[in-house]
Amino acid sequence: MSQSTHKLTILPHIIKWVPKDPAPVRKVISFDLDHTVIKPVKGRFSRTSDDWIFMKYGKTEVLAKLSAQMKETPDFHIVFFSNQGGVVSEPRTSKSCVKHVDKICKVLKYISENDSQLCDRIWIYCATKKPASLFGGSKAASTAHANKVVKNIISGQKKRINGTMVTPEMFDNVRKPNRGLFDEFLKDSDEQSDSIELLFYCGDAAGRPNDFSDSDKEFAKILGVPFKVPEEYFI
Repeated sequence: MSQSTHKLTILPHIIKWVPKDPAPVRKVISFDLDHTVIKPVKGRFSRTSDDWIFMKYGKTEVLAKLSAQMKETPDFHIVFFSNQGGVVSEPRTSKSCVKHVDKICKVLKYISENDSQLCDRIWIYCATKKPASLFGGSKAASTAHANKVVKNIISGQKKRINGTMVTPEMFDNVRKPNRGLFDEFLKDSDEQSDSIELLFYCGDAAGRPNDFSDSDKEFAKILGVPFKVPEEYFI
């Protein structure tokens, strides 16, 4: 499913949605995605590309809050940085990749139909899973050869995919709390910015007793910006 407001790029380690005609980037607020802004209708993980809803904190609806934020500060951009450990984007035809791309395109379409100004200020970066087939054994190699996807194996830990050299470290570097997703955003926004001020990062992985990790909190720490839990920002 295409998304007319954004350019979609699918790489072995990243899937990203970049505004097609972004305004100058000066100030940025950033968020995690799953269980911070959207969540499945039931359960922890989305079963289909339609299995998502915007979250609500108390009486505050996430989309309404973000729309109000943009009306108050129309020069802001909103960037989502998300680990997608269940999504394999090499090959991009994998079921998990197709489902995830379709889901996020539907989220963007919904935002665009409800607040086009907000949608034009949204950037999305997702770190995908390092597939065993990419750096695995003979079965993986034969499958890759049959599909003519992986060519020119430089070493056991480097492969050229569609003209790009891919290493295991690339997957690790973009996974939060490492800063690779933010660096990718800086690269993409370079032509639109002299300097970017990241005001805060907000996510649900804060290392609290019921949290699955502290990766969002540590991500903010590595970036050197204030950290907020969703309940702090949205209520």
